[in-house]
This record gives sequence, structure tokens and C-alpha cells, in this order.
Amino acid sequence: MTNINQNKCITGLDIETCLEAFGNHFLKYTQINGYDKLLRVLGSNLYDFLTNLDNLHDHLSSIYPGMRAPSFRVTNTSEGSMHLHYYSERKGLSAIVKGLVMIVSKEFFGTEVVVNTVEECEDGHVILEVLRKDQEVDSGEASLKLVPQKHQLLLSSQPRDLLFSTRTICEAFPFHMMFGPDFQIIQIGNSLKSLSRSLWTRGQPVPKFTDLFAISRPMIECTFDAILSYCNQVFVVKSTDRFINTDTNRSQSGRNRTISVESDRGSDLKQSSTDSGTDTAVPKLRLKGQMVPVPESNAILFLCSPRVNGLDEMKRLGLYMTDIPVHDRTRDLILMSHQRRGERELVEKLDEATNHIRILDSKLRDENKRTEEILNNIFPPKIARMLSQNIRVKAENFEPVSCLFSDIVGFTAMCGSPRVEPMDVVRLLNRLYIQFDNLTNVYGVYKVETIGDAYVVVGGLPESVADHADRVVQMGLAMVKVTHTVQSPVDGKRIQEMLPIMSRSGVKLRGASFLMHKVYNDDVTLKLITTTSEVVGLDIETCLEAFGNHFLKYTQINGYDKLLRVLGSNLYDFLTNLDNLHDHLSSIYPGMRAPS
Repeated sequence: MTNINQNKCITGLDIETCLEAFGNHFLKYTQINGYDKLLRVLGSNLYDFLTNLDNLHDHLSSIYPGMRAPSFRVTNTSEGSMHLHYYSERKGLSAIVKGLVMIVSKEFFGTEVVVNTVEECEDGHVILEVLRKDQEVDSGEASLKLVPQKHQLLLSSQPRDLLFSTRTICEAFPFHMMFGPDFQIIQIGNSLKSLSRSLWTRGQPVPKFTDLFAISRPMIECTFDAILSYCNQVFVVKSTDRFINTDTNRSQSGRNRTISVESDRGSDLKQSSTDSGTDTAVPKLRLKGQMVPVPESNAILFLCSPRVNGLDEMKRLGLYMTDIPVHDRTRDLILMSHQRRGERELVEKLDEATNHIRILDSKLRDENKRTEEILNNIFPPKIARMLSQNIRVKAENFEPVSCLFSDIVGFTAMCGSPRVEPMDVVRLLNRLYIQFDNLTNVYGVYKVETIGDAYVVVGGLPESVADHADRVVQMGLAMVKVTHTVQSPVDGKRIQEMLPIMSRSGVKLRGASFLMHKVYNDDVTLKLITTTSEVVGLDIETCLEAFGNHFLKYTQINGYDKLLRVLGSNLYDFLTNLDNLHDHLSSIYPGMRAPS
């Protein structure tokens, strides 16, 4: 309805016109979705088509549980038009039916009709009048396709000319009932009688149709005349609490008995005594069939078949395959329904398994994502990628790398102080290490591990870089600034860190296994044991040696190669004249603080 209201605002058309256009489109929609052949065999004319439309909706309701299907019935008028009675819980949609009727008559039967609203009731009952668009056409195929033609029957309608007995009818049609204007049952089939045999004991009044059943479809008033006017409709009735016999273990003789009652109409029904069962709550019996007028007896014959959802419901009702006649296709439908139910259960289980797999797959992706986050927090990105791809990480040997070791001055005394709670130490380290971890990302260094107050950082691992020493030194300076922002829980003063830095070659990186990733070098253990640096100072060793090697190449590149080579013929003379060279450079570059 929201789309229709939007369409109304855009096109300026009224809602009824939009709904009629929707009805025209809905026929094409059903044809595209595989219902074209089914719709075309509903009837040879518009009258039969609309008559069988209610039966189609009843069938769809059984296929799609929860479907609130509308109900239809057709009546003729003395003027030659048709009245289509439309019943629906959803009010305001009768214009869709108008559009459907007009397009069906035009597409299927080549007849253009006009549909007018005659009456709208508050209970959802709408009466529509169907007229041919060209009322001047009195004959021809178009008029034949609007209302079925009646043919005169030349057969006898006298009861005395009937060639079979009541017993034969009750056996051939075990699910049938005949009742008069007062709804008192005149005749009943063997299977129906057997299901309700406790009602047919001697001395009890013959029950009425309305006492045993309630009409579900079509939606009509339960009167004799109303049923006669709806004889061209499919009837669906449900049993009342009085009908079903709770004794499901019926004897064969009880199922084959017939009922006989003397009546004023000359019809006799044989009645015999049966054992009554115990009344308990049982499912309702659903019968579907046709109401056939019997004017010679002033009665209505209800020819029907049971409609059950499966073999389990048959068992609960006390119904057996032998109760259903061989000529009735209900047997095949029940067996087919049982087979299809098994297939549907397999499909449902497959859908459940598919949905379960999707849920597990989603959970697995979430777990993989969390695992990758954990790996990235523990290992370098390169190692984490290899582990997530299940690639074995082999041990590697790296050329010069730089290491930084940080220790908090007086940490052991801090932990033993009676004024310090354990959580104070935890909060102190957490505040420091969160900032240190952020700095490792800024300067591109790798945190090897943290043990207590020891924080170990390596530059040039696990990917070699030329400026590893610069990165580690910058990391150390940044760590010093961070320590100035953190106070000791003992005296409230700023904490002090010792940050020795060294560069060494031959560092070995061991493979990752069980969340273990270690860096091995002789100086690693040495530096963890000795603390030779000053407080809040930087211990720079081999990195300066490497810088000296690099400085010689720098001077040679910048034009001092020949000058250096003539300073002396041996190392002693070279170092002796080096001071003279620095004095000369000091005179050339004022402000130069040359060494001696």
C-alpha cells in the first residue's frame, strides 16, 4: 500500500485505479511464476473460472500455512449478469479483484467485461457485478464464455428408477451425508458412521448435520437455502466435538455397518447398536467435497473425502486406508503427501544445516580475525602473516641490529615498599608500556618482550633496515620523555629509566612456535645482567664504531682521500700528523671544535 500511495502521488491517479492496475499486473506476475497452465484449466468460461477460484485458494492455503486466503462465490442474476461475492480479512482490496476479473475475461476468454461494486459490508464481504462490456451481443462465443450453458437431461429423476440400493451407495461412497431442510441426517456413509458410531445407538435421536459439522468454506450462513445457492462451490467442513469417536481400535464389523431410520420421505436407513467410546480431546476431521441438490427427496447430498495432513493425523483420527474407497484419489494424495513430507523434512534439515554452516563460518571468520589481532600484537607483521597462512617460520641470521634495554631505577625497592599496593605497580607498568608500544609503531622497531620492568626493543628485525641504530636511539629518547610524565607511587617523583643501547651482528631469530619468538645473541644475556650505563643515560657502543667506519668513507667521497693518504707512510706517522690536520681545519672552519 505504501508503493501504491507513492504511485498515486506521482501519477495523480486515485487509489482504486491504481489497485485495478495492480490486479492486471498480478495476473501476469502469476503467469510468469508458473501458474499460467493451472489458471487456464480452472474453467472453460468466466463463470466456471470464478467458481473454481475458491477451490484454488483453499488448495494454496494447505500448501502455505498461515496464508490468509480470500474466499469467492458466484451467483447468477435474472438480468443475465453475475454477482461475484468476495470475502477477505483485508479490507479495501476489492479493486484488485476488479482488475483481475477484467484481465482474466479478456486474456483467457476473449470477452471484455465491466465490474461494478454493488454492496460493501462491514465484515469484509463485497458484492461485485460482472457485465459484458457490449450488452448488444446476444449470441456468439463471447456470450457462451461468460456463463455456462445449461443442457436438458433426458434421464429419469424418479427414486423408483434407481438401479442400486442404499447399502451400495453407503459402501461406494463411505464419506457422504444426506440431510433435509431441518439438517437431520437421512443417510450417512459407512466410514463416517464408523468414526462416530457412538452417536448411532438405539434410543438416541438421529443427530443433525449442524450438530456434527461446521462449514469452513465458503463463508456463508448455515441455512438450507444458502447451501442450495452455493452448490457450485467447493465445501470444506470441520467436525465438532460431538463427532469423533475416541475408540480408534474399531472392529471391522463396526466399520461396515449401515444405518437405517424410517423417515417421512420414504428413505430408510438401517441402524444398529455399537459400543460408545470415551470422549477425549482429538483432532478435528476435515471433509472437502460438493453439495449436490436432491430435489426428488427435498434434501442435499454432501459427497466428500477426508483431508488429513499425513499418516500421523490419520492414526489419531482412527482413520485407515480401507475407509477410503479405491476410486477416491485421496489415497494417492495421502501417500504422496507422506512422501513429499519426507522430502520436505530433508529439505528443511538441509536448510537448517546450511544456516548452521553459515553461522559457524561467520563465527570462524570472527575467530580468525581475533587470532590475527592476537598474532599481530605478539609477533611482527611479517611473522604474523606467515603464521596466519600456516607457513613455517624458520630460524634466520641477521647482520647488525640495534637493541635497547630499559629498566626502572629502584623498581625492586618500589615493589617491596609497604606504601605501595600491587595494583599501583601494575597500573604504573601498564601506563608506561601502552605508550612504549605506541612508540614502537611510530619508529618502526620491534618489541621483543617485557619481563617485569624490563622492556626490550630491537631495530632491524625481522626485516633488515639500514637506519636501525637511528630508529632505536630515537625510540630511547622518546621513552625518556614518556618517563617524565609518570610518577613513582612511593614518593610521587618522576621515575627514572636506564636505557642501554648496543649494536651487534650475528643476531639469530628463532622460529615461532607455541607463541614463542626469541632473539639470541651473546650480548643480550650480558646486557640483561650488567647495568653499566648512567642513570637516565644512553649507553652507545658499537653504533659509534660503525659510525667511525662510515665517516672515513664520507671524507673520502667528499675530496679528502688524497690528503689523508699523504699524512704518513705508517699508522704511527698518520696519527701523529692527524692533530696537525685538525688544527689546519679549525683555521679554515671557524667555530669548529676539533679534537686533539
